Amino acid sequence: MSIGSNIKYYRELHHLTQKELAEAIGVSDKAVSTWENDKKIPRMGVIQKMADFFNIQKTNIIEDSPNLVTNKVLNSSINTIVAVNLKKIRADKMLRYADISALSGVTKEDLQAFEEGTKRPKSADIRNIELALDLEK
Repeated sequence: MSIGSNIKYYRELHHLTQKELAEAIGVSDKAVSTWENDKKIPRMGVIQKMADFFNIQKTNIIEDSPNLVTNKVLNSSINTIVAVNLKKIRADKMLRYADISALSGVTKEDLQAFEEGTKRPKSADIRNIELALDLEK
């Protein structure tokens, strides 16, 4: 089963229209429609809102949905790689976030979040950091 079919199953189980579910979790009814038709996958925060609303575990919604699980693992790996490398570079070059920020144009807050693994950097951020620090890929 897909995420979309799981969302539809729980929505119909609770006798809700797409609009009613959308209002309950703070999204548009068009978003619910695109999820149920497997055109897009909702973000994990929205999946958690649905799970809370339906009083179920979020795994009930993502169960048997390999694309979401694969994407989550991939994003987590990317965050970890960036975090480890950024921390090592800062230590090796004895740089502060402010130093890298001034050179790259990436905010200190974003650099810290990248290093903590709490935010995934955009490819443009990575490229700006590479150029600023004269790093090769």
